[in-house]
Amino acid sequence: HYVTGLMIRDYVAGLAPGSPMTYAEDYYLHYPKVAFGHWPPVFYLLQAGWTIPFGASRTSLMLLMAAVSAVIAVSLHRSVSRHYGMMAGVGAGILLLTVPLAQEFGRVVMADLPQALWSFLAVLCLAAYFERPRWWMSALFGLFAAAAILNKGTGVGLALVPIVMLLLTFRFKLMLKPSFWLSAVVVVGLAAPWYLLAPSAMHQSAVPLDFVVGGNEWRPRIRMDWIPEVGWWLIPLALLGVVRQVVQPLIHGRDAVGRDGETTRTRSVAPLWAAAAALIVSTLGFRAMTPITVDTRHVLPAVPALLMFAVAGGAWLLAVLRGPVARWRVAAAAVVIGFFVIGNVRALPQKQAYGFSGIAADLVADDSLDSSVFLVSADALGEGMFIAEVAMREDRPGHIVLRSSKVLSDSGWMGEGYSSRFDTAEQLMNYLDEIPVGILVLDDSQPRPQAHHRLLREVVTNYADRWEEAARYPAENRDGEMVVYRLEGHEGREVGPISLDFGPPRKRPAP
Repeated sequence: HYVTGLMIRDYVAGLAPGSPMTYAEDYYLHYPKVAFGHWPPVFYLLQAGWTIPFGASRTSLMLLMAAVSAVIAVSLHRSVSRHYGMMAGVGAGILLLTVPLAQEFGRVVMADLPQALWSFLAVLCLAAYFERPRWWMSALFGLFAAAAILNKGTGVGLALVPIVMLLLTFRFKLMLKPSFWLSAVVVVGLAAPWYLLAPSAMHQSAVPLDFVVGGNEWRPRIRMDWIPEVGWWLIPLALLGVVRQVVQPLIHGRDAVGRDGETTRTRSVAPLWAAAAALIVSTLGFRAMTPITVDTRHVLPAVPALLMFAVAGGAWLLAVLRGPVARWRVAAAAVVIGFFVIGNVRALPQKQAYGFSGIAADLVADDSLDSSVFLVSADALGEGMFIAEVAMREDRPGHIVLRSSKVLSDSGWMGEGYSSRFDTAEQLMNYLDEIPVGILVLDDSQPRPQAHHRLLREVVTNYADRWEEAARYPAENRDGEMVVYRLEGHEGREVGPISLDFGPPRKRPAP
């Protein structure tokens, strides 16, 4: 995601130099980790909007993710404060920032945290519309829902939210208002063109993951693997909150204030709590029904709503305190929240380092390698890290960085249908020499290296007179080393055509 956002940033900052497709192809030639089209555009536009004024450094991107987390926390604070006071809202916001799942994806450049933001803002706008039907609130719901869909395909699950809210609030008459349908017009108008026209927007979007990697038939199933990552303590409190704010109003009714200020008794759920319940149902339901959402990160959009219900459940428990001890409710709540916050922070594992940062820093700093082609052979994660580290450190476009998984082998997006393009070390050496590849980075810490990696290892062994071992780096997250080799005599040679997945072979322009 970082390199794709970097490409959008550089294109806009360069005042759109030429055809966007030509620019993207040349960018991919240098940094082959661009997935614009396969993934929708909003996250990359968000990155570009941030990095143009604040820079594209690692610190800048982490501040962006922190800002997204802060906006979600403030929105949660305001929602909770309406019903339970400012201190409860502050506690909910702090808990959100420390939930392990939110912390984990607040320190990586991925679309899941912004997805939680767009989804939560969308349901808050819809709740406001249900409370007081105004066309612009419906339009805002459509705008944020479209942002979620164009941020990540899982956003289509928000289509369930209005349905669930109608069922819980019994406000079916809203369907007779043109403004109710305005949100659908906004979503279709903004999101449909992308998914209809972008060449790869639907690529493998509905392919069952376990079918791809294991050949098994996929079936819908409810997964509970996300619960430890949001906290076991959260679930019983949230269930109590659901009983208090959803079940009780449906069975026993609730007091509702009308537009005229009069209070009436109604058996329906308040719009805000109906929206929170709808967000949870849509998020977990979509994850259960689709095979592409197996990772626990896809539950992140439901976390703010779960915390809303957890606060409601906790407040209900504290309400049983009567008499003199009632004055200690706030203190008791603060102690409990502090306990959970400390537990969440202590439970978060240290972020893994892989060692590619040091390799990239050393190679980019070497002036003798300014025109050298780099080739990295690692797993998909490692290759992407190396490319991102190189791109982050140089004036772009700079080095041509090749991925062995793309130029030495063939496979699908998920790694299915793998086959090596070369059968012998001699064939592979000739290919590397023709380009020429000046720097070879081999991650020998891979537990199960693929055929092309084993063949590269054979090349540097058989042609030891051509490949000089330049450096060794420890693999910081597992046993083994990463070795850098330098091709003797490649300096000053013109870079030949490089065959990529799009169009004819591309040749690097003369300096």
